[in-house]
Amino acid sequence: NALATGESEVITYSYEVEDGNGGSVAQTATITITGSNDAPTVSSAVTSTASEDDAAYSLDLLTNASDA
Repeated sequence: NALATGESEVITYSYEVEDGNGGSVAQTATITITGSNDAPTVSSAVTSTASEDDAAYSLDLLTNASDA
């Protein structure tokens, strides 16, 4: 959730590959991550009951929701 929609982060890793016989070569790998707006997911419905004479209470409507 750190990247906004369309925002990109480029990560470059440098490493060296060895062949086991004394030969080696430097390499790099570049990974580009682009943010997207994923729809929230709901694992189950939030349910509750109340009657007219009950005391006031709070209900978190996002209890079973997650912003993937």
